Amino acid sequence: GVTMDTVKVIADSIGIQGLPDEACREMGDEITFRLRTLAQNAQKFMFHGRRNKLLPEDIDHALKVQGQEPLYGFRAIEHLPFRSSSGGGRELHFLEDKELDLNELINAQLPKIPMTPSIRAHWLAI
Repeated sequence: GVTMDTVKVIADSIGIQGLPDEACREMGDEITFRLRTLAQNAQKFMFHGRRNKLLPEDIDHALKVQGQEPLYGFRAIEHLPFRSSSGGGRELHFLEDKELDLNELINAQLPKIPMTPSIRAHWLAI
């Protein structure tokens, strides 16, 4: 589940300082319950879709069932290669971005200016 330390780190990151331990423990339990319920509902959509792989759409449907706003913009067909790094007693997972050479970007030729927009009538779409 979500630990008390995790809740404190998240609270500190959004500017809430000095959250009592009992409040952190209760919030951790509540977050764990909500995430578990969401995962179970998403799993139901996966089973009813006769699939063995949980998709982001299943999570979106589970969020809609719970009356929450679905997540927009995350559609990954392939596996996302997360890298792991640990230090200072914490573990961090991240996507590795390729390094860009700024001199190459600055000296690159600019793309062509797009044509001006135009509207054309078609006999099927009048």
